[in-house]
Amino acid sequence: MIFQHEDFEIEVIKSSYTLNSTDNPPYDCILNPFSEDEYFHEYNFYEIILNRYFSVEKYIILVSDDLKEDCQILNKGLNIIFLTSNHLIICNLEEKKSYKFGNFCYYGIKCNLLDDYILLITYYGKRFLIDYNGNEIYNSNSFESNSRFEFGDVIPLKEVSSLEEEYSIKLPQDYLDFITTKYNGFINRDTCCVMYAIEYASFKDYNGCKALLLYSSECYGAYLFVNGEHHGKILEFYDGVKKRHIITNHSFTEWLNIIFRKDFLI
Repeated sequence: MIFQHEDFEIEVIKSSYTLNSTDNPPYDCILNPFSEDEYFHEYNFYEIILNRYFSVEKYIILVSDDLKEDCQILNKGLNIIFLTSNHLIICNLEEKKSYKFGNFCYYGIKCNLLDDYILLITYYGKRFLIDYNGNEIYNSNSFESNSRFEFGDVIPLKEVSSLEEEYSIKLPQDYLDFITTKYNGFINRDTCCVMYAIEYASFKDYNGCKALLLYSSECYGAYLFVNGEHHGKILEFYDGVKKRHIITNHSFTEWLNIIFRKDFLI
């Protein structure tokens, strides 16, 4: 993977580098953002080649404990960002330093590179804002020790409008109000049931109508119709021995009350 800039070029290559081996080629800098007490069975290294057109620097960096894991690799100036299933690794080539953030253990996380910060969004809507030195600037702390639930942050209305335009949909008003004023998703830590953040939009075409994946548990899930004749209604699916789908007459708010059997979210 090559990132082109006006004054330099950065190439990132998966490496066969072996820890503590004398057969490794020489590098200008070896970076390891992990602490000494983190034990790894296997090691996943990447080689970074910084070509400034008048000089070439070579780096090697440890990014994860899974040799087979493929990373999402992003670039912002002289920063290379590796997004794994568990961590965000920042490689600052200007300072020749590396930083590790998080121990996500999530099914995935979205990463937006801003000018001064990195915005991370979990699949249930929780947001983290960190700088390029790995310092946490914002964390909603939406999990309370006496609660089974962790809630996602609200999403700005302008971001929703962009998503509606991108997917050619119109979100029902009660769902729109919920994700912009209450929570843009949540997870039950006991059961791992999850209501997905709108940024992780996944759609199902059902009899010519578009339905947004809203919620899933082990054998049950729900979609929300976002266009067509069933707009605003809930499509339930059951993933048991006999798979079936049911179009309900419930609105998003009614469905939410039924699912949780009390109004603690409303």
